[in-house]
Amino acid sequence: MATSPFNDHNTRWSVVPNATLHWKIWDDQCVVYNDASGQTHLLDPIPALVIRQIHEGCHNSEALFDEVAKVLDVDLTPHVRMTFEQTLRRLDAAGLIEPTLP
Repeated sequence: MATSPFNDHNTRWSVVPNATLHWKIWDDQCVVYNDASGQTHLLDPIPALVIRQIHEGCHNSEALFDEVAKVLDVDLTPHVRMTFEQTLRRLDAAGLIEPTLP
């Protein structure tokens, strides 16, 4: 059975190629406009943080999860890890990030 990129700790992630993301941030929400797709997305803090970490060079799932947990000051429990995996799924489905080849 093939491993899903969302729960494979070695999966590398990138912001979608050829896209510039434009951000507007208010308190606990932000809006990001993807100029490649022409879509605007309303994001809660965790998805926004995940995209920012990927953009800043945190590319594989394990390092990404560790860094996001550190920034949020939470333990990386199985439940938190599952939440981060679900966040990756939603961001990938929205066309904001994608798994990359090693």
